[in-house]
Amino acid sequence: MRKELAVVFQIGSLGDTVLSVPSLLSLRELLPDCTDYLLLSGFQGNKKVHPGQIFDMAWPAKQKLNYKAKGKRLECLLSAAGALARLRYYRPRYGVYLLPSARLQHQVDRDISFFHAGGVRELHGFRTLTQQERPLKEDLSKFTTESFLRFKRLWNEQAEEKYDSYCRSPLLQPPAAAITAVKTWLAQNRRKPEHALVTVCPFSNDTARDLEPSVVVSLLKKMESELRVETLLLGGGKDHARIEKICLEAGTGLNACGVFSPSESAALFSQSKLAVCVDSGPLHLAGAVDVPTVVAYAVVNKPFHLFFPLGQNHTLLYQKVACAGCGKTVCPVEGHPCMSRTTAEQIFQAIRDKLSLGSVEAGSAGFD
Repeated sequence: MRKELAVVFQIGSLGDTVLSVPSLLSLRELLPDCTDYLLLSGFQGNKKVHPGQIFDMAWPAKQKLNYKAKGKRLECLLSAAGALARLRYYRPRYGVYLLPSARLQHQVDRDISFFHAGGVRELHGFRTLTQQERPLKEDLSKFTTESFLRFKRLWNEQAEEKYDSYCRSPLLQPPAAAITAVKTWLAQNRRKPEHALVTVCPFSNDTARDLEPSVVVSLLKKMESELRVETLLLGGGKDHARIEKICLEAGTGLNACGVFSPSESAALFSQSKLAVCVDSGPLHLAGAVDVPTVVAYAVVNKPFHLFFPLGQNHTLLYQKVACAGCGKTVCPVEGHPCMSRTTAEQIFQAIRDKLSLGSVEAGSAGFD
């Protein structure tokens, strides 16, 4: 069989990329003569995780083609032209679309024109979803999540039959060097290595999804006094100072914000008994390496369950609020009800249940 090359188009940062991993893995069956692929990604100055850093843990790309997605118009055009020239050099047969399911028709049409100009002969997934394919508000099945919708654009009527076989955990395998680096750091910094390690990720890139610092402090204190665990707090470098303040106030916790790369973060989760997260990239990374999670979930998405994590071993705590589905990155409602009503006590009880039972079905705090 002749070997063919595909170009995979993926944008977004950590969580967005993880949700595309089942689609990526399915290409070996969808395109059986495709043995290698190119990864085409748009990079933005505020995005510190490149899709290639995630895909490398599932199926590394032959080459990574990048273009500047935001900034001065001329710079972006020149960058896109450079990516197009490299695409024409490789001349892949297939183009594969792993972009967000909300992509509009004019955006898809523009992308089709770009890939045709790059000499790509066959396109897969370059379409918008019909109204019938879009998830209903009340339907919480895995077939209405963002990950499945991207998969459906590739597999169409076969999607429900095929999806489960490409969602088997773990989806990502941290490299040996990352595991070694994490184990070394833990050996040097852990105070209670005989206790189970629980990784806590209380913040995201959007404040509308963040836990209140006071809730995090209360949670850490309860875990310290009532459970035989050691807590490690994980986030970006921007979170280091406020996490340090939380650890000092709580009198416990290891501050690892800004310490680890994406592959090392995945390795850290693989060394953890449990992850406690908000709706953010680390949540999806934890799910992809098959770590049980307890999630304090903000209902800002519409539908709110669109970005539920991959895998089954998650306890999701979320609230019924009038402003659900607002789509805001900063909460405009006084008191931030969709997060503040999920208390430290509720999160703690879910953690205790998860640690004692090993697996708890997805549940809710005050959501019908």
